[in-house]
Amino acid sequence: MCLLFVATTLFYSCSTDDSSFADGLPDSVINNDPADAPPRVFEESWNGHNQVLYREFFDSNTAVYYDEEVNREVLWTRNFTSDAWEHVQRNYDNFDDEDILYSVFHSENVEAFSGNIFDESTQNNFLIDLTLPGEEFSSAGTDAILKILSELVETSAFGVDGSPASAIWKDAWSEIFIYDTYLELGMEEEAQRIYDAVLESSQSYPVADTYWFRDWFYPIYNTYAGGVTLNNFYRSLSDNFSRQGDAYERDLNMGEFVHFFSGAVGEDLQIMAEEAFGWSDDWQQDLLQARTDFPNVDYPFEPTSELIDLSLNATITVSKDNDSGPESNEGSLKLIDNNLNSKFLIGGFSPNINFWMQQELGESQVANRYSITSGNDAPDRDAKSWEFLGSNDGENWLVLDTRTDETFGERNQTRDFTVSNDQAYKFYRINITANNGGNLLQISEWRVLSLQLIDPSNPADVTTTAVISVSNDNINGAQGSEGSSKLIDGDTNSKFLAGFSSGFWMQQELSQAKVIDKFTLTSGNDAPDRDAVDWVFSGSNDGNSWSDLGSFTNEVFSDRNETREFTISNSNAFVYYRITITANNGSDAIQISEWRLKESDVIITPQDFSSGAIISVNHDNPGGAGSPEGSQKLIDMDVNTKFLVSVSQDLWMQQELTQISIVNAYSITSGGDAPDRDLKHWTLSGSNDGNAWDVLDERNDEIFSGRNETRQFEISNSTAYKYYRLTMISNNGSDGTQLSEWRLLNI
Repeated sequence: MCLLFVATTLFYSCSTDDSSFADGLPDSVINNDPADAPPRVFEESWNGHNQVLYREFFDSNTAVYYDEEVNREVLWTRNFTSDAWEHVQRNYDNFDDEDILYSVFHSENVEAFSGNIFDESTQNNFLIDLTLPGEEFSSAGTDAILKILSELVETSAFGVDGSPASAIWKDAWSEIFIYDTYLELGMEEEAQRIYDAVLESSQSYPVADTYWFRDWFYPIYNTYAGGVTLNNFYRSLSDNFSRQGDAYERDLNMGEFVHFFSGAVGEDLQIMAEEAFGWSDDWQQDLLQARTDFPNVDYPFEPTSELIDLSLNATITVSKDNDSGPESNEGSLKLIDNNLNSKFLIGGFSPNINFWMQQELGESQVANRYSITSGNDAPDRDAKSWEFLGSNDGENWLVLDTRTDETFGERNQTRDFTVSNDQAYKFYRINITANNGGNLLQISEWRVLSLQLIDPSNPADVTTTAVISVSNDNINGAQGSEGSSKLIDGDTNSKFLAGFSSGFWMQQELSQAKVIDKFTLTSGNDAPDRDAVDWVFSGSNDGNSWSDLGSFTNEVFSDRNETREFTISNSNAFVYYRITITANNGSDAIQISEWRLKESDVIITPQDFSSGAIISVNHDNPGGAGSPEGSQKLIDMDVNTKFLVSVSQDLWMQQELTQISIVNAYSITSGGDAPDRDLKHWTLSGSNDGNAWDVLDERNDEIFSGRNETRQFEISNSTAYKYYRLTMISNNGSDGTQLSEWRLLNI
């Protein structure tokens, strides 16, 4: 007799070799199977199906089941489903050799169904269930099997449940899957049949008259790596797209779809997408946002976002300060001093004191992120629950974000928090409603941030967070109604007015070095004789040494409050930009309504400051700096040469640059042999006099896995230095140390 397993088990099987319960069926139901064989009989429990099914065939790839009415002399389903599933296992990830495909066929019309390892109704097995497409082998039959198999693949590739792309392509994916499978199975005529049938077949999604196969899937398949590219798309999704547990969190939008497919082929597919589907402003915005949200998708694309630190020019206030005052060692000014190793600390904290901390910006800005850094000790002092609010008058507040039971796993840990906000506010406040239980509250840093998309057709305005200064200000001061602050207030109806003599300059100091290749000037509302006519545009990284970037003569503003854009040839990043005006239209006064700087939209290759640098070390090769293994090899641009010295500690290497520069990355190349001579623990420091040094980076237990391997290290640094020093603390154990190359970069 047949016994039903416990309720949680899908399958049941005969406990004896008695086959009389399935009269007329072949002996495949006799219990003579190996221990790991798929069940011989089971009852469906998915998609509204509840028929009893009998195993017709199984091998290492598939188990074929028929219902009672299917002619069991139909044999063609055996090899075809087995071969098709073997193709999936071979070409798509997460379909392992031990995962067989349960292939179920019905005599009556049923809705085709696929189940995967995330589907409890199929007892977490890969399964396809469909009407037997015919008793004889036919194109229609194999097409039907591959169609439902394509659905199984797209909803479970790489071990993630769901198909976020199905909202974009509907069932168009099945066409390229079927075509590819026929080719892989050596069924070229069937592949050609599919090609001919779908090449001129159009769909109405994502727009009318879309030819998915002709204009998207086949060109990608044919141009790149065939089926490998299809698998790479799912890899790109599983590695990067949002998910909750084992399932994708949501569907893709069109911009994200193009972004992830670009990652599959390693090239930007936007132009192909425009040709295949058309394009829209919304899709462009979605693509820019996708590049911001998923920056690790692997293909070359221009940066699409910039994180603006609004706290750089903010004023901090708190409802309760340190007992020693805001400027003390642990006073409120430490909240925005940009130093994670300092902190703000108050005593007597409890939820009842309604503690808040507030930043007032120079002008209203859109904040959509903020960060909080925990203190250096005592986790019970960490903020735990709080509200983040915005206001434009400091009195009426809107809650933008609420956090509860937040934790900081480490000391001096910076955590970023995203805010759904598109409104500009002048004041931002955090109300802390609970900490971790201590009677003290401490925070090392609080930064208010704005993540802004960069549209290459509209270069970013970097003046937003700049600091303005002039050689001669208005008689009423910088904040007067016609003072220098009006130069960058974003209002072309206000103006700066001051006395003029040749050599007058105005200067913007940026929050970090930027490559500027455009700027705008807006003329005043009256008195054309006060307009600038001749000037020089310059850049600097220390405010003292200037590089001339462009000269302008006989410039004319034909209208009042006219904004003109000027282009310069510049590929270097500077912190300071200055316009020196040598002539105006004849007046003894100068007036300008607005001056804005625009960041370059050109991808700038990393700046290598080591070219032209002077290298020095405190221990050199016995043969001298210029010897075959002397210190000059450190910066000779040849990774096949090396610097070798017979010391294992107390070694420093120093580069003196041609001008002070901001280094935010560096690279080290290991030697050609002897891994025990590699650097293991070191610091990188910067100085402007060669005596006083600031530690910028420390690395420990670093490993170079190959010989002549170049590794790049990024650092958080926005200060320009003339000297940079690499100090080795230890190597990998040898009594000698070697490096092939050491380069200083800005990326």
